[in-house]
Amino acid sequence: MHFVQLARVAVFNEQIRIFLKALDGITEFWVYQKGEEGYVSSEELCEYYRVAFNAKDRVNELSSSVVTLITPPAGLPGTQFLTQILDDIENAWHPCRFLHVMKSDVASRDPDLELVRVNMLTRTHILRNNLWEAWRHISHFIELEQAAKKGPPKVSKAAQTDASSPGMPLSKIQIEILESLDKRALTRNQLALEIDRAESATSDHLRGLMETGLIKNNRKVGGYYRPDSPPINLD
Repeated sequence: MHFVQLARVAVFNEQIRIFLKALDGITEFWVYQKGEEGYVSSEELCEYYRVAFNAKDRVNELSSSVVTLITPPAGLPGTQFLTQILDDIENAWHPCRFLHVMKSDVASRDPDLELVRVNMLTRTHILRNNLWEAWRHISHFIELEQAAKKGPPKVSKAAQTDASSPGMPLSKIQIEILESLDKRALTRNQLALEIDRAESATSDHLRGLMETGLIKNNRKVGGYYRPDSPPINLD
């Protein structure tokens, strides 16, 4: 598999993980009362919603480009595997949009609404487990693909010809950065928002990619870019 294709699969899988972590936070809001250990504040809940929504959209956006790349679990067609992931995410997300209303005192005193809440939490727990299983399968698939290659892929001429920069395994964040810079340039702040990481953490990974020549920085074209897949406005 080509490096860029594998990077796309890695980004797809990372967005599943981000969605699931946000889902855990939202679920905690449904379960715990204020003052209890594990309680999620309203401010934290809003952030979990934002992260989950963005990750859900990113998974849907990338799904068509990875459907033919991922080897599904034995006995399951690739299209069915990806379709199930998308369905599970959508079905887990829908309750997120309104279920927290049942957290109110009025709802908690209504036995019918409380039963709905418990049933939805149970269903969400099942979907969550299914998605984590899918995430683990794709993670293992990525590891096998990386192990099959002799050393890390080189995606720029600078990295290919620089004998003083021996290949090192790329981190997940570096793979996300390279995928985000495919045929475009982004500033450090834009990259941090794109991959949903802290800007300080992004900087460390950018430095490593710059040192190996996998990316360059040019303010005239908009910031960081990949020499092997430059933005169209690069002279």
